[in-house]
Amino acid sequence: MWTIEQLEINGGFLPGLKIPLPHGLICIIGPRGSGKSTLAEALRFAVKGAVGVSKKRLDLLQANVGNNGLVTLTLTTDAGLKHTLRRGLKQPAVLLTGEGRPVSGVDLDRGTYLPVDAYNGDEIESIADQVLGETRRTLLDELRGPELSAIHLSLGEHRRALDANADQIRAARRTIGDLAERIEEFGDVRARLAALEPVEETGPATAHNKALKQQQRNAKEKKRIEDFLQTLQSLKNEAENLKSRIDQARAAQIAEEDSPNLEVLQRRQPEVQKSLSSAVKHLTNAGAAIDAAAATAGQVRADFAEVHAKQTAEFTELQKVHAQADARSRERLELQQRVARLEETEAEQAREKERLAQLLAGRRTLKARFLLEREQISALRDTVAGELTREGRAEQLAVTGSATS
Repeated sequence: MWTIEQLEINGGFLPGLKIPLPHGLICIIGPRGSGKSTLAEALRFAVKGAVGVSKKRLDLLQANVGNNGLVTLTLTTDAGLKHTLRRGLKQPAVLLTGEGRPVSGVDLDRGTYLPVDAYNGDEIESIADQVLGETRRTLLDELRGPELSAIHLSLGEHRRALDANADQIRAARRTIGDLAERIEEFGDVRARLAALEPVEETGPATAHNKALKQQQRNAKEKKRIEDFLQTLQSLKNEAENLKSRIDQARAAQIAEEDSPNLEVLQRRQPEVQKSLSSAVKHLTNAGAAIDAAAATAGQVRADFAEVHAKQTAEFTELQKVHAQADARSRERLELQQRVARLEETEAEQAREKERLAQLLAGRRTLKARFLLEREQISALRDTVAGELTREGRAEQLAVTGSATS
């Protein structure tokens, strides 16, 4: 941790003052007007500078430090390095090493060099009276920086998860709305289908309907056999890729050629090569088996094509025969297809609603975790405040006991 070893003031109200600052609680006692506030403000000025200070403090520094006054701090960094910091009202701040060499690249005028702060009595009482004051929170947070950073990092992850969840919820609601509009476009298609008189399922009409359904089955069969062939080709490619990777592993050199450990590898190399060769052989056999399955599937596709062509020809003839079929049958067929599309849309909407419900339930869990994580900040601040209160009371008792003795 950073420690201030000594404070020195040259010029102003306290010329030639040099005070060593031991570790622990320090009490400055003196009558009114003896310079206690001046000493505190000089220390504060040396630490933070005069950028952004109030007019009251600036007037105090001007009156008691003066234009030619100089405040010097001797301090030790958390890395154990000795530094000397000199600051005056009308001259730039200077930072020196323990050997007296200037330290460059440090912005001293912004008060960001020394990670401490100082407050006068009135400000300390104001901070102590705060419950949710920003200054009080900042001071407490600085005392538990790493823990607070970890909590903020976790909060950031929770916040990003909540944002992603919100995007998904918005997208799901838009999809549900779009599907609702599509469902409305179907209108009363179910009622219109139910109002139609039934078509007699005998004779040529029955044959035509059966042929139409078979055409639909044929389309599905054709797609499935194509998908199956693509799957087999993908498996074959994966097997070939794995063989290539095994070949790369076989060629890999584990030990350095000039290493005395090469003999260790050479004793085991045949066994490794044998195992890898066996793996390549199995993959080769698997590839051949996949090719055989693909060939059989290709024959199935050819058989399907022959059967489908014959059935398509029969369906075409039936279409010709029934080109002038009853308009009611055509309307029924159209309505049946629309009802089928309506059912698909409704099923899709139901799935999206279920997904939305899951997202909303997940959001409640995410928000609960986020709030619990955020509560850790308040709990951490309360813990720090309690520790500070106990330490302050202990130090007060120690000072009181010392004064009594």
